[in-house]
Amino acid sequence: MMSHLFTILCRMATPVKPVGIPSLGLHPFLYFYKDKRFQITSFLAWFGIVFEMHHNIMQINQRTITFKEFTRVRRGVEFLIANFPVATTETVGKLGSGIKGYDRLQTVYKAFICLSLQIEVNFEDQECVNTFILTMSKSFKYINFNEFYVESFLGKYDPAVVSHVVEYVNSISPASRSKPKAFSTLTKSLIKHNFLVGNHNFCPLCDGLIYLDSTESDHRIAKAVGGQGVLENGQLVHPLCNRLKSDLSLEEIRADLFGE
Repeated sequence: MMSHLFTILCRMATPVKPVGIPSLGLHPFLYFYKDKRFQITSFLAWFGIVFEMHHNIMQINQRTITFKEFTRVRRGVEFLIANFPVATTETVGKLGSGIKGYDRLQTVYKAFICLSLQIEVNFEDQECVNTFILTMSKSFKYINFNEFYVESFLGKYDPAVVSHVVEYVNSISPASRSKPKAFSTLTKSLIKHNFLVGNHNFCPLCDGLIYLDSTESDHRIAKAVGGQGVLENGQLVHPLCNRLKSDLSLEEIRADLFGE
């Protein structure tokens, strides 16, 4: 599991000691820093995107976005990150940071990728500027466009591009999509990462010692009663304890085991 996480990290940036994994070489000061401060929300957002590309599961309107596809539009995406920082700051400021808000910011970055697939990003082209402004304003209504962007909007834009990107953003928006019942591979990896960082060495169901290589990801709130496959609803338990718990709550299984 840790080697899998390491592979994704190596895809993002080349480690000090080369390991033979081709890296995107994402520039940290563009992707993960603002005012010389590390931005965990941006890091998690891009970790998720790179994870999806690595496994060929990132889809934009039925088109698989591979590392090669991303490389083709990378210049445009990086231009938007650098020249439209309000998208990042307002998303994090209004919708939350870290685990709470990274998926919202990930949607913004995916919109940048989608837009860059549709048009050549060039802010010297007034139609491109207008198309970008209208696309972002329709996709992310919470973003406050400053006077520069509003005053530069002269009306001519590409309606097909606007419609295409807005439709895509709506389809992947955390607010509109249903949350999964089962844990994704990424969520399972993050649950184990939290376990390691928190040094939680005991099963919450039986209080027995946990051996990381012999665990399962359990839904704190069972799927049968509406529990979702999100990080906040996951915990590591013994495989047998997971079977004993089934659809019970933590309180119910502990009462059954210990009479609490």
